[in-house]
Amino acid sequence: YHEFLTIEMETVYDEELPVLKRIKIPMVWERMSCGVCIKDLQPDKYDVALDIIQNNFLEDDPLCKASAVLGNDVAIQEYLKVALHWIQDTQSFLAVEDSTDRA
Repeated sequence: YHEFLTIEMETVYDEELPVLKRIKIPMVWERMSCGVCIKDLQPDKYDVALDIIQNNFLEDDPLCKASAVLGNDVAIQEYLKVALHWIQDTQSFLAVEDSTDRA
């Protein structure tokens, strides 16, 4: 019985996309009625995510406000390097307009 399952699984995978191509396809986690879609953050959108962090998040983050990070360009660049590291090594999401794929 176990051998049959293994053979069946291999057959299913042969008919689907290769593993590496499947991994690159962004998974859609949620489609909202307002036209916004939540997707896995893909490498081609990392720069968009970092731009959002720099131009929206940092201004509102209490730790950044308290530590004067916003007035120090070197500190902002270091923060963005760390953010990129976390984006690459963890599961990250991006909200986009469903019709245009614009963040």
